[in-house]
Amino acid sequence: MLLLQYIANVAQLVEQRFRKPQVVSSILTVGSSFEVVGGVMPAYVYVLRSERDGRYYIGSTDHLIRRYHQHASGQVHTTARMLPITMAGWREFDTLSAARRAERALKDKKSRDYVEGFLRDC
Repeated sequence: MLLLQYIANVAQLVEQRFRKPQVVSSILTVGSSFEVVGGVMPAYVYVLRSERDGRYYIGSTDHLIRRYHQHASGQVHTTARMLPITMAGWREFDTLSAARRAERALKDKKSRDYVEGFLRDC
């Protein structure tokens, strides 16, 4: 019973997130849908935050929820040692190549302040 209530709460958080842009520090659920506009699937730059030590991980993907679950389940070597993690925020882009360029620019800054500025703008 608790598991069903937990799943319902998480689904509600995800639904609220996709109605109005905001920074979210909650869990994303598998099975949520993204709106595809004009036949082009959006891409995302996302920032994960380690709950253990506060470090950030920056990535990009064309399927945000799937990628989050890969990180959160320890399937990604780079973030497995950062667990547990939360989604600190993300920004949507029209194409994966645009998201990759934004990810590279964010990583090139190598600045916690810059990453936190990115998160404020999400």
